[in-house]
Amino acid sequence: MKTLIILSHPDIENGVFNKKLRNEVLKNTSDVQIHELYKVYTGFDFDIKKEQKLLESYEKIIFQFPLYWYSCPPLLKKYFDDIFEHGWAYGSNADKLKGKIFGLCISAGGSKQDFDKSGEVGFSMEEILTPFKATAKFVGAKFMNSFITFEVEPQMSEEKLKTQAKEYLEYLKK
Repeated sequence: MKTLIILSHPDIENGVFNKKLRNEVLKNTSDVQIHELYKVYTGFDFDIKKEQKLLESYEKIIFQFPLYWYSCPPLLKKYFDDIFEHGWAYGSNADKLKGKIFGLCISAGGSKQDFDKSGEVGFSMEEILTPFKATAKFVGAKFMNSFITFEVEPQMSEEKLKTQAKEYLEYLKK
């Protein structure tokens, strides 16, 4: 299945986790394209038609990003606002995303226990991701399970990085 990863990380070269996942995908897959928003768009002005055409040409679209204040980085939010236009993504005659598969690859600094009703955050990750699921439903896309990694930190062990990268490659095959 043709898969597109929309990678939204404002400082990926100085990061560890998302850079590792990106590099492993590039090294080990031929049917997955990575589109790095912060590399392509240094400002917040998108080539809307080009981005729409790109999305139209893939069956599965994964949005990969670090969790920022319980949401996505600002460029990805603007991407949704600008690219998912009325008449293209939604509306009475809009069907360009209908039937596509959407997924999320999220990295979070907190522990899984933090993302619990009784945890530090007070909400589950599933609750936090509700706007993304609602977006998928609204545009007629199918939402697959998310690939979530907790306790992501700069000094993450090489073993955990390798394990997560391997699991991500498996996730992309689903």
